[in-house]
Amino acid sequence: MQIRPIIAALRRHRLATLLIALEIALACAVLCNACFLIASRVKAMDIASGVDEASLALVRMDCVSCGKDLAGRVLAALRGVAGVQSATVVNATPFSDRVADNGVTLDAAGKQRGGTPHFYTGGPGSAEALELHLVEGRRFQSQDFQPSDGTWLAPDSPVWVTRAFAAHLWPGQDALGKEFWGGSYHFRVAGVIDHLVRPNPGDSGPGTEEWSVFVPLAQGDSNGVFLLRAPPAQLGRVLREARAAAIKAAPEAVLNTDQSQTIRDLRSRFFRNDRAMAGLLVGVILALMLVTALGITGLASFWVGQRRKQIGI
Repeated sequence: MQIRPIIAALRRHRLATLLIALEIALACAVLCNACFLIASRVKAMDIASGVDEASLALVRMDCVSCGKDLAGRVLAALRGVAGVQSATVVNATPFSDRVADNGVTLDAAGKQRGGTPHFYTGGPGSAEALELHLVEGRRFQSQDFQPSDGTWLAPDSPVWVTRAFAAHLWPGQDALGKEFWGGSYHFRVAGVIDHLVRPNPGDSGPGTEEWSVFVPLAQGDSNGVFLLRAPPAQLGRVLREARAAAIKAAPEAVLNTDQSQTIRDLRSRFFRNDRAMAGLLVGVILALMLVTALGITGLASFWVGQRRKQIGI
């Protein structure tokens, strides 16, 4: 296609040229907005969870009337599955169901609000199974794993907080030894971990994705959520056998198949809508660029054809 006749035709049709310019400007505005949305979705999907996702899976048993021995029975069955490196009790993991968001304050009177983190609880060995990266402080000792008071936490617990949440509560200060309260519960920071996203990163407001607290809790206090660790190559097979073993060990409970998944599968499902939106926006961008390009090219070619006929006549 010759460019000079197209430019000449555009000069002769100033109003149409203005409309084409407006069409290009509108297409560029939509393109920029769509690219921004795609970039934000991709950034959200690439968030570091802070745990070893390739080696971890959950098994969740739902039961209303199960006794305190549920954890012991299920854990014994899970640890008997070939390939299981560790099995422990937790209340949630990144990308699983959100169970324990709770507002905290920096004083016992509840006047200095500190935000609403997610409280993870775990039995002995759970922090090691998750491979949480402790950057400051000490490891949990056996005496730190206290029984709950009948609700969901122990009354007075040493805890780990994420670096992001520590910076929010005590900007520019060392978080070790600091205290905070969640209602009647008192906590003292025993360690700071690098990363640990809440189960629903992005749903609780910008900048709060890593507002997490990890609380040690005695093994007998279980809500039926069990964490498995196995070699990545065997994790799929281990999870299938672990599901069957858990059902056999606790026939009165119901296996929650929706939550009894590998952490990678939970992540994939959590960001399913984000992937769909990103794909839709890419399609919109391509369609818009194609329509705009075809419209400009077709109109310019029509004008060039007219000029050639006029010149020929």
